[in-house]
Amino acid sequence: MTKVNYIFCVIFLISNALSGEVVRNPVEHWAEYPKVDYGTGDSKSLIEKGEYLVKASDCIACHSNDVEHPFAGGNAVRPTIPFLGMQIPIGTFYSPNITPDKKTGIGNWTLKEFDRAMRHGVAPDGSQYYPVFPYVWFTKLSDDDIKAMYAYMMHIPAVERENKPHDIPLLVQWRFLMLGWKLLFFYPFDGEFKPDPNQSDEWNRGAFLVEGPAHCGMCHTPVTMFGSPQRDMAYTGSVIDGYAAPNITGTSLKKVSVDELVRVFLYDELPGGGRVKGPMREVNHDSLVYLDQKDLEAISVYLKSTVDPKPLSLSGSGAQKAAAIYNKYCVNCHGAGAGGAPRFGDVTGWQGIIQQGKEATYTHAIKGYNSMPAMGSCADCTDDDIKLTVDYMLSAVDNDAEVVSSRPLGNTPPEYTLEDGKVVFEEVCATCHQDGTLSALKLGDPKWASVLDDKGFFGMLNGVIHPQGYTSRKGDCVKRGACKTCDDGQLIAAVKYIINESVEGVNYVLW
Repeated sequence: MTKVNYIFCVIFLISNALSGEVVRNPVEHWAEYPKVDYGTGDSKSLIEKGEYLVKASDCIACHSNDVEHPFAGGNAVRPTIPFLGMQIPIGTFYSPNITPDKKTGIGNWTLKEFDRAMRHGVAPDGSQYYPVFPYVWFTKLSDDDIKAMYAYMMHIPAVERENKPHDIPLLVQWRFLMLGWKLLFFYPFDGEFKPDPNQSDEWNRGAFLVEGPAHCGMCHTPVTMFGSPQRDMAYTGSVIDGYAAPNITGTSLKKVSVDELVRVFLYDELPGGGRVKGPMREVNHDSLVYLDQKDLEAISVYLKSTVDPKPLSLSGSGAQKAAAIYNKYCVNCHGAGAGGAPRFGDVTGWQGIIQQGKEATYTHAIKGYNSMPAMGSCADCTDDDIKLTVDYMLSAVDNDAEVVSSRPLGNTPPEYTLEDGKVVFEEVCATCHQDGTLSALKLGDPKWASVLDDKGFFGMLNGVIHPQGYTSRKGDCVKRGACKTCDDGQLIAAVKYIINESVEGVNYVLW
């Protein structure tokens, strides 16, 4: 399962003119895949196939909580569901140990039990799995696929680590209720992938990967208030961990070539400019960079064939066009305030943006800023379209106010490493956060997860940096951590370091 982690070190793609193969530079992963003894003959081929499918399924993202123990579980996943225009958290789920340890892992599972879990969402004891585990997509795997994945999982190093109990409301703990959920949202759609005879082999391969192991819809398809995928709006976009999972239907990608899409997966290059960030960067680094180039091309071909049932129309007046763009691309975050994005019409939330000036706001919207993707992920929009949409959003909170002139933007601050963030923390932030001075949360305190849920990643950054006109919130840090010499990049690195050391489940180094 993806987390929707998800994130994104630059990879350089070099095509060999003779073979057409892709030579990939080493990538620093959140959790490294373990070394495995493949054996020889049929056994070797089976295990290698299973390893490929496990990588395509990105199991390592959710089932790894540290670099040293891949697949040993303990990773925190905090899904939300939409309700009355808000994203409502439904608790914290902890991924189980899926190493072949016989005491705490799946070492005693039979192939049949593994199959029931993967394709039917049923545990060996007969209890129902929650759909936070993507069996809804893994149901498309074949018998041979499951056999291969089982063979691989039984050959990775066993790790003895007890599973953590989920921290979820009592009603959600009643697993038998999942039978009703399955009757409505799973059983009508379950079953092995069936190729479409009217489509090419490449298209069918892409369809299998997207609809099956890669489970792209888990992040890119909006969910209902029941936590089920809104299948009639497949791949039209959603919000994951405060980051926009953009519309990836062919309608949205019609001007994006297959090569450009492949480069998203291999290089973290967004077609509209900027770089992939957030959970998708983790997906790239933990999963997609391991796939064959032909499979990445097949994924791209299939995605470009999908259709948005409510395509964006850029005709009409300026206000109509801006409203259409907002409702198609911006509302997921700005409608609910996801990830710290100011909510549409919230005067207080927009004050800092108003005071930084329109030109700065235009630049952020066009080029991307923190968790906001460049061009709002709209591949068809021009710079003028984005400016028009910014004006539309600002008009909801600032009809009459005079917009102050923006300060010079200067160059984009350099990217800093986790070690840089640690240095800033030790020299600046530790004054309060090492010992809890002035009621500050200590480094490593699990309460940081609640702060992240409340403010979002972007909101936490603003709470430290305090951009011009920013309205402070309870629990915010003293402005810029009282560091007069730190630039924005250093402060961002320090925030990433604090979260990475305190919140389980995501590699914030890549965010």
